[in-house]
Amino acid sequence: IYDFAISYAGEDRHIVDLVATELKLKGLKIFYDKDFVKESIGTDLIDYLLEVYKNSAKNVIVFLSENYLNKKWTGFEWQTIKQKLIDNYASNFLKIVKIDDVPTPEIVESRAYISGKGKTAIEIANLLF
Repeated sequence: IYDFAISYAGEDRHIVDLVATELKLKGLKIFYDKDFVKESIGTDLIDYLLEVYKNSAKNVIVFLSENYLNKKWTGFEWQTIKQKLIDNYASNFLKIVKIDDVPTPEIVESRAYISGKGKTAIEIANLLF
């Protein structure tokens, strides 16, 4: 079981990598795809990611950006996360970090989020945990 699973677009890895490192330094168990390349080789990535986001992660961090909304894989991840949100709407498992001015998707527009603009990785990590 992971404390946090991270969903992001590859173009945004520069900030995600730093935040993931800060969360790990806090002793949290993080699913960050970069750390699980060896384990995922040969697996069906759709099934693998579905299991992670839906069942294996207590919380999910979405680094929301224009890149995120326009990618195939993050689109799949977002659909899985949205289904978990529908099934557990009262839960606060979903943590959104907006890293640009992309509009917030309707299903989560009333939820508080972290604006990552102008914040360091340490500041973002401290707001998440």
